[in-house]
Amino acid sequence: MNINCACFSHQGKVRQENQDGLFLNGKIIKGANFSEPFIVSHELGDNPGLYVVVDGAGGHNAGEAACWMILEELNETAKLIQSASEIRICIKHELNRIQDNMTSISEYKPNLCGMCATLAGVVLNAAVSREEPPCGMTARAAAAFFTRKKAIPFNCGDCRVYFENDRNLVQLTRDHSYVRRLFDEGSISEDAMRTHPQKNVVTAAVQAGGYPVEVYFGGIEFSSSGRFLICGDGVWEALPKEELERVAAIEQIERSAGEMAGKIMSTECKDNVSFILLDIHP
Repeated sequence: MNINCACFSHQGKVRQENQDGLFLNGKIIKGANFSEPFIVSHELGDNPGLYVVVDGAGGHNAGEAACWMILEELNETAKLIQSASEIRICIKHELNRIQDNMTSISEYKPNLCGMCATLAGVVLNAAVSREEPPCGMTARAAAAFFTRKKAIPFNCGDCRVYFENDRNLVQLTRDHSYVRRLFDEGSISEDAMRTHPQKNVVTAAVQAGGYPVEVYFGGIEFSSSGRFLICGDGVWEALPKEELERVAAIEQIERSAGEMAGKIMSTECKDNVSFILLDIHP
């Protein structure tokens, strides 16, 4: 499986520092202020790949510490999923282990007692189907059937994973947030979630001293290629969905990421801004 990544991270126009971080299947990027997205390509082979956006919170030192600790610990998580029989169980166990470590550290470092972070990520895995193809399938369709790729998107908090499908962004994760609850109740529209005065109230996080981590898992199968967007709330809150869909659908990943970053940075940009665009090819 060939992967092209376009990544961007910036503190925005209001925050004094960038407490976001990116995990690119072993490569860690923390506290960056890129002037433009950077591109990296690699071959996954038969091993799963892990890509995550982490959004630190909990105060000046605490958010940075939480983000850094999660990013470093994800190196161990990436190794474990290579042989995990159930990836979802492995990820949830790992996030709870990381949270326990955060709790232990905060017990002797009081300035970190409130440290927490939200995150979203995706595990990519090439899958060879052992099922029989449906009757009447053409040879070309059967070839695609047998080389389907699987992805496991997940999140904790209000970071998101999307899949770009025919110029539409399909959200594969589910926000743990107050505004998501209002949306589910029919009290506000999807677009109103971006600007609601309580949009930053999350109902789940990886947090020192917190309850067991609540993780949402999705799942998707696709054929020969696909594009994923993993992002923090500073991305989806900055642009209307229609505009985010337009730039995410630009065919060349360099142009897509560049225009996405430019459009976001042209707004008030009150939050840190971080995203990963992933193009998957045979």
